[in-house]
Amino acid sequence: MAVSTHGESRDVATRFSILPYPSDSFRRVFPFAGLCNNLRMEPLLSIQLFEHMPFYRPGDTLKCDYQIDAVGVGEIQAVEASVLWYTEGKGDEDMGIHFFERRIAADEPADLRELKHFEVELPNSPLSYAGALVQVLWCVRLRAFLPKGKESALDHPFQLGSLVPNKSTSDE
Repeated sequence: MAVSTHGESRDVATRFSILPYPSDSFRRVFPFAGLCNNLRMEPLLSIQLFEHMPFYRPGDTLKCDYQIDAVGVGEIQAVEASVLWYTEGKGDEDMGIHFFERRIAADEPADLRELKHFEVELPNSPLSYAGALVQVLWCVRLRAFLPKGKESALDHPFQLGSLVPNKSTSDE
């Protein structure tokens, strides 16, 4: 193929050569370019809470959609969605699961990556709390299990109750 520039004719094939492997000068400028072929993208997990106000009240219905992207059809072996609370701070850490759903690829006719919806009524307790020594935190957790024992997880925090910590007293 010939290209004409200002009356000159140049053969593109001789000007630009395509090498099966990067040249030494290319490797000096981009030393990690050869590693890109071995990199795998992590799954993209997304959680959306509907009617998400600054806080939920006990008895409210939490409505949630979740989806997984950036992975192939057969790469997800299982998906877990849960609504849970956990504590952080001094002393023993605790956790309680209010809602749990596990979907396994072998048992599901549908693609595990597709958009999924669930609704759950929130309990009366424990309420979210942010004290000086301990915190009670709520979240929606999504976990995707991949081949070779790998997993990806995403937490979407939310507040249950409108308690404001009292600064004048310490946690019990």
